[in-house]
Amino acid sequence: MNGSSLAIGSLLAIVLAQSASVDREPLKDNRGQTVFEAKRIILDADSYPRRPARIAEGPIVRREGDRVQIRFALDQPDDVLVRIVDPQGNVLRTIGCGVLGENAPEPFEKNTLRQQIAWDGNDREGKTAPAGSMVEVAVGLSPRFERFIGYDPAQLLAEVVWLEVDPEGRLYVQVGTGRKTDRTMLRFNRQGQYVDMVYPSNPKSLDAIGKRIDEVWPFVARYEGEAIPHRPRSWPTFVPYSADPLIPFPMRIARDGTAYFAESTTGYPRWASKGELYRLFTTHVDRFWFLQMMPLMYSMGPFAIDDKGCGYIVTSTAEFCTGTYPPTLTALSDPKAPGTIRKVNLQSGELQADFKYNGNQLLTENSAYLGVTQTVAATRKTDRSRPDPACDDHQHFPDLVDLTVDPAGRILVADGWPRRVKIYQADGRFLGELGGLEIDGRRREFQDLKGIAWEENGFYLLGVFRDPAGKAFLAKCAGDPLRPRVVWIVDLDAKARHLAVDRAASPVLVWAGMGHGHATLSRITDLGDRAGEIMRVGGGEPRTFRYPWNIAADDDGSLYVHDRDRQSLICTNDSLGDWREVPLRGAPNSMLVDRRNRRLLLTYSLGENGAYSKERLEEEGFLSFDMDTLQRQPFRLQGVYSNEELAKRDRLFAGRTDAYYPWTKTYGGTLAGTDAEGNLYVRDAARDQKWHKATPSEKIPCAGVIRKYTPDGAIADEAFCRLFNTGGGVAMDSKGCFYAVELPLMNWNSVVHNFQTAIGADSIAPLPRRGEVPIRTQSGFAHVVKIDAKGGARDTDAELWAHRGVSCTNGGGCYCDWPDMHLAVDPADRVFVADIDLHMVRVLDSAGNMIARIGRWGNAETVPGADGNSRDLGFRMIYCVAASGDNLYVSDKDLRRVAKIRMDYRQVQQVPAP
Repeated sequence: MNGSSLAIGSLLAIVLAQSASVDREPLKDNRGQTVFEAKRIILDADSYPRRPARIAEGPIVRREGDRVQIRFALDQPDDVLVRIVDPQGNVLRTIGCGVLGENAPEPFEKNTLRQQIAWDGNDREGKTAPAGSMVEVAVGLSPRFERFIGYDPAQLLAEVVWLEVDPEGRLYVQVGTGRKTDRTMLRFNRQGQYVDMVYPSNPKSLDAIGKRIDEVWPFVARYEGEAIPHRPRSWPTFVPYSADPLIPFPMRIARDGTAYFAESTTGYPRWASKGELYRLFTTHVDRFWFLQMMPLMYSMGPFAIDDKGCGYIVTSTAEFCTGTYPPTLTALSDPKAPGTIRKVNLQSGELQADFKYNGNQLLTENSAYLGVTQTVAATRKTDRSRPDPACDDHQHFPDLVDLTVDPAGRILVADGWPRRVKIYQADGRFLGELGGLEIDGRRREFQDLKGIAWEENGFYLLGVFRDPAGKAFLAKCAGDPLRPRVVWIVDLDAKARHLAVDRAASPVLVWAGMGHGHATLSRITDLGDRAGEIMRVGGGEPRTFRYPWNIAADDDGSLYVHDRDRQSLICTNDSLGDWREVPLRGAPNSMLVDRRNRRLLLTYSLGENGAYSKERLEEEGFLSFDMDTLQRQPFRLQGVYSNEELAKRDRLFAGRTDAYYPWTKTYGGTLAGTDAEGNLYVRDAARDQKWHKATPSEKIPCAGVIRKYTPDGAIADEAFCRLFNTGGGVAMDSKGCFYAVELPLMNWNSVVHNFQTAIGADSIAPLPRRGEVPIRTQSGFAHVVKIDAKGGARDTDAELWAHRGVSCTNGGGCYCDWPDMHLAVDPADRVFVADIDLHMVRVLDSAGNMIARIGRWGNAETVPGADGNSRDLGFRMIYCVAASGDNLYVSDKDLRRVAKIRMDYRQVQQVPAP
C-alpha cells in the first residue's frame, strides 16, 4: 500500500502543477458581476493527461460465499474498466469504469491503486452469468478510429455556391454546408476525380509554409499546449437564415496561382479590422489558408480580377445579399460601397481611381467607384418587363450576379431586372447592354443569368431564357458583345449555377455547377466552333449520406441517421450490409433509441428562422418509429397545457397556432432517456417561464427543466429536474443519473449570441472574464452537470458535479433548427460530450474525471494513421454523438461524415469467472 500511496501522491503533484496553469478565478459576466457556475467544478487538469499505467498485480478472482471478489492493482493512477464478458466476448455487465485516485467513481475505492470489487455473479438483466464467462480488467482507454459510415468525400451538397479553376486545371467547388457556419471547398482534377478538401484547411498545410496557426490567424484557443483556431458560429453572414446556403462567397485565382477568397464567416462588422476596404484571403492555392483578414464586403457579392493585379469588388444591395440584420449601410466601413463596383489594388488594398466615366457620365475627376451608391436596398423582382430607372440603369447595379473583365479591359456585368449584361469600357464608359441572344434566327430574351466569363474572342454565358421553362443554357458568344454571334449553345438543368473556365486546358474546358441537377457538376469541352463532350460529375453515390443531421445508435450495431438533404431517416448496419430508408421531413433536434420498447423517438424544433414551413413540420413535433421496420407508431406525449393556457402562449407564436406543439414549451424538447420502468425524460423550458429563451436569474434560476413522462406518455412530473437553461445536450446513465450541458447563471443572450461568435478585437458587448483574461470560447465556461437520479434542482445537493470545458452548437437553447445531441452515455457509463469550439469529444467517467480526448481541428484529409489513434481525427463542426456498446459515432456537419470510433484499451487482461 505504501507504493500505492506514493503513486497517488505523485499524481496529485502532477495535477496541481497542471492546475496552476488553469484559470480557477471566479467567472465575471459582461457587467463585471460574479456568476454562479456550479456547486463543485471539475476541470480536465484534475485528472488529465496522465502517465500511462499497467496492471501491477492480478486480476485475481475468487468466490467468497455468494459473491465474487475481483482484486487488482495498478503501478500508477490511470483509468480502468472492469466488466464480465461471455465466452463469445459479448459484454454481460460492466462492474466499474473510471479514473483511480481521490475522485474515483463507485465502486472503486478512492485514493488507492489496489482495488477489490464484489460481483454478485449476474449479468445486467439479473441472470446468472453462463459458464465460461470471463472477468476482464482493462487499463488506459485508447479510442481507435475504425471507419466512416456512408461517407463519400466527393459528395456535393444540394447547393454549389461557387466554382473556380487554378492554373493547373484543378477545379475548386464551394458547397453550402447549411446554416451558420463556414462553407466547404473541394478540389477536383480535370477528369472530375476528387483530389482533396482545401477549405476548411488541413492543419498540415501550415507545415508547408513553415508557420504556426497563431502566426496566420489571430483568434486561437489553447489546449494541451496546442493552438486551436476559433471561428464564429452564431451569425456568420448577413443573410436570411433560410437563404444562407445559397449565398456565394466568391473566389478568384490569378494566373500566377494566387487565390483571392472572400471569407465566408465575415461576422459582425465591429470585429473586422478597421479602415480596410476589402476582406480577402490571399494565398497560393497549394498553401490554402486564412492568411490575411481584410474586410471584403459585409453584403456579399461577386468580384473579378484582371491581368494587372486589380480586383473589381461588388457590394450588392439585393435582398438576398443584404440579409435582415444589420442593415447594409450601417454595416459597411465604406459608405460609398453599396451598389457599386470598387476597383482595388489587390496587393496593397488601395482603391484605384481609374474610372473616367460613371456609365454615360464623364467625371470631373477619376474615381475608384463604378456605379451610384444606393441608399435603399432594391426589391428583387426578376419578372419585370422593363428596368426601373430609379435603381436599375447604366449607373445603378441593383442585383449584380456576376462579372468578368476581358483581355481588352472591358467589364461585363450580369445584372438588373429584367436580367441583362451591362457592358463598360475599362475607363467606366457605358457601351450598352445585352438582354437576349439570337438563336437560329429567333430572338430569345433572358429570364435569368447565373454566370459570365470571358473567352479569348468573346464570353461564355450561363442563364435561363424566358422560354422554354425547365432548362438552363450555356452559350459561347463571339464578336461585338452588344450584338454577339452565338458560336454554340447547350442545354443544362434548370438548377445550373456558377461558371468556371479552364483556359489552360487544350481544348478549353468549361465547368457549370449543378448542370445535371442536384449535387452535380457539368464539364463542357469547347472544341472551338462546337461544344464537345458534356461530362457529369457527382449526383451522389449509393448508400452515402449527403448531410447527416442527427444520429442515434442501438445495441445491435445499427446506426440511425436523419439525412437533411435526402429528407430521409436511414438505418444502416455495416456488419450486416444493411441500408433502409424512409421519408422524413424537416430536421429533428433530438433522437433517442428506446431499447426497452424497440422504438426510435424523435422531437422537432419549430424552426423560427423560416427554414421549415407548416407543411414541412412533422405532426405534433414528436414521432415514434418501430426500430425493426421503421414504421411509424401512434405513441404520443400528453399535452402540457390546457386550451386556456394555450391561448396565452408565447407572443412569438401568437400567429402560429397550427404550428404549436401542445406537449412542449414551444421548442420541441430534447430527449434525455428512459429509466428501468420505461419512464421517458425530456429536457424543455420551464412551464412558468414567459417564453422558451427565458434568462435565469438569482431569484428565478431555473429556466429549463427535465420532464418525466410515464411509459404511456402521460406527464408524471413537469419539473423532475430544474436546470438553469432550456437547451443543450442531455443523457442518462445506467443508474438513472442525468448529464446535461449547462451554461452559467447569466444572461441568455450574452451566452448564445453575443458570446460564442466573439473572436475579434471588439464584440457586441463586453466579454465574460476570469480575472483579467476575457473568455472567447463557450468551452471556457460551459459545463456538463450531473444531477442525481432522484431528480432535483441546480445548486442543491441534487447537483453532484459540473465538469467545465464543453461547448455545443446552440448552448443555452434557441428556436433555431439545430440538433441537441452533443452528449451521450454508453453502457459502461462513459460520458461523451462534444467540445465544438475545440473540435474534440471529451470522454468523462461518472465522477467527472476526464478519461480521454477524441479528435482535433482539421478537414477531410485530417485522418488517423495506421495506428487509428482517434486523437488525430479531424473535426470541423461536431453536430451529434451517439454511443452503443463499445462504439461511439460522431457526425460532423461541415465535413458531412459520420465517424465510428471504438473504445479500445492499452492493456486488457482476462481471467475465468469462478
